[in-house]
Amino acid sequence: MIFSDLGAALKISLPIIAMIILGLLLTPTTPEAITAGAEPLSPVLWIALQLLGSVATLWVAVAWHRYVLLAEYPGSVLPRFHGGRVLAYFGWSLVLGVVLFALPGAVIALLAWTATGGVIKEPSAGVILPIVLAALVLVWVLARLSLVLPAAAIGERLGLRDSWQATRPIALGIIGLFALTFGFAMLLMVGVMLAYYALPLAGQIAAAVFQWIMTLLQLSILTTLYGVYVEGRSLD
Repeated sequence: MIFSDLGAALKISLPIIAMIILGLLLTPTTPEAITAGAEPLSPVLWIALQLLGSVATLWVAVAWHRYVLLAEYPGSVLPRFHGGRVLAYFGWSLVLGVVLFALPGAVIALLAWTATGGVIKEPSAGVILPIVLAALVLVWVLARLSLVLPAAAIGERLGLRDSWQATRPIALGIIGLFALTFGFAMLLMVGVMLAYYALPLAGQIAAAVFQWIMTLLQLSILTTLYGVYVEGRSLD
């Protein structure tokens, strides 16, 4: 999906690319800049960048789902901005991220803190294993419910129960899918680290490319799952 029409992919993801470049320009990331005492971002500017980055990500996510599922190609420079679809996407992201992930995650963190007596130390396997398993279960549940996002992007009605039912045929396959994605991300991260050690500027560029690829990859996975298991499309 990403490289079959690279021109369209670049146009659709241009808002994210612009935010990545802006972040690189404004944030001191090289050892030389940090050693020289470069001023960190002010809280107001940092918050503004986070907000702009969130809007850019939502904009690109909706545009990417619509590009693949509806064959809606970008304009001459930027993808179309569908305000209503972006708000719907944000609403479902909030539900998934806060209610179904952040709150249970906070409970797991509290249990971990309690289990270690509130002291940062090396936890035993009996403590860390249940925490890791609980976190993995949360990610698995989140993945199975996430088909509400591409549905929101294209204006289709799909609830959490519908998403859960639709992903039943690939319930176990999702584990392998995200294991492969994680492994791919680790390989890219090794490349980023090697590039950074060779030349800091090259490392920054590699990190930006890594962020771009992983964003579109995750969106493509969601789009594919929706197309196959909700719309009944073929992978051919």
